Amino acid sequence: MEDVSKTTLAILLVLTIILSLIGTWTTISTLNKVGYRGETKNNNGVVSLTIAKPNEGFKEAMVSLSIVKEEKGG
Repeated sequence: MEDVSKTTLAILLVLTIILSLIGTWTTISTLNKVGYRGETKNNNGVVSLTIAKPNEGFKEAMVSLSIVKEEKGG
């Protein structure tokens, strides 16, 4: 099997960088166009995060995330 020339590797590297930059630019442009939904003036709330260790014999643990919007006046 023949080795790939340094010129070919350099061209592939440059093309990879260009494609990466184009992809990043496209993604950022798309994200900037996305509107926010459900915005409220009340930004208060409670976030609770629980991480339980796996039980003996199990390889997976449980992660629970609860986000509750606080109501004013109470």
